[in-house]
Amino acid sequence: MRTCAGKIIPGEFARIDHELHGKKVYCYVVSKVNGIAGCLITDDKYPERVAFDVVDNFLDEYQDSCGGKWPQSNTDNCAVFPELELVMEQYQDPASVDNIERIKGDIAESKQIMQKSLDTLLERGQKIEDLLMHSTKLSMQTKMMYKSATAQPGWFDDCCGLT
Repeated sequence: MRTCAGKIIPGEFARIDHELHGKKVYCYVVSKVNGIAGCLITDDKYPERVAFDVVDNFLDEYQDSCGGKWPQSNTDNCAVFPELELVMEQYQDPASVDNIERIKGDIAESKQIMQKSLDTLLERGQKIEDLLMHSTKLSMQTKMMYKSATAQPGWFDDCCGLT
């Protein structure tokens, strides 16, 4: 972590790609202009914007809790911040804390619903085409029967007993 934070110019954000046990991981680093820096390591599925937001918000909360003065040290994990566990728990599901991720999820869900609806409509359209085809055939048969009946005068009267 110290190495990652040391590579970043104060006031900048950076993502460092790394491979760990055959899996791609990212180290998101935020370095504030006042010298404090924070890192977050995630898998490749965690949204980048949310990761930077986590670190940035955490650093702001930490600075507020310290009153702008934090312990100077050359060792890792030198500062105690109990709220870290709460922050990490909140950000396990990015959609629960980030409106844009929540909206992306809603859009994906809506897209699936729309695709199912379109499939259903296309299926209905096929059924309607089948009904239309059968209706057309029935109409043609009716016309042929009418032509046949009108071509033989007196046929209807003989058949139905009307005289």
